[in-house]
Amino acid sequence: SLLDFGCGSGILGIYALKANCKRVDFVDCDEKALSIAKDNVIRNGFYLSKEHFSSKMVTRTKTYKFIYANIGLNTLKELVFLFFDLLEPQGTLVLSGLLKSQKKEIFDKYSGNNFFSFIKVNETEQNNWICMELKKNREKALTREKKKRVSSLPDGAKSAYSSFPGAKESEFTKLQREYD
Repeated sequence: SLLDFGCGSGILGIYALKANCKRVDFVDCDEKALSIAKDNVIRNGFYLSKEHFSSKMVTRTKTYKFIYANIGLNTLKELVFLFFDLLEPQGTLVLSGLLKSQKKEIFDKYSGNNFFSFIKVNETEQNNWICMELKKNREKALTREKKKRVSSLPDGAKSAYSSFPGAKESEFTKLQREYD
């Protein structure tokens, strides 16, 4: 599954469809760009229902193995949490459309020391532009998921859970099996 975020003409999503990607969703805040993407999908022999095209922010009801985001720096900085939630545990995020001078700023934001961090896998540079391939930080994702599960327990269960060290290790092991 792939999310083409800031899809423009839809070329990245269309490429994924041609590579037999099972589900591709296209998002762009520009209605005209979204219309062009729809037309290009049809011109390339694919027919997707309207639910695969959106001009609104994506909801967290779906997850994706890949997210391609070709949008500006400030918007990318605001979307780190959303992208983290939308990616599957072993998901890949590709950020492009960035200037070389913005590399440190965007990487610092996406690799921060919080529950929403990514690990850089690859980076390419052409002229003054860069593209980064990031993976969801598995350890941080597991820790965040564990905290979400514990926070959803009733108060009495939370204190019992936190006072029994073996439970934490057992829960972590269980989460690891789920994500493998």
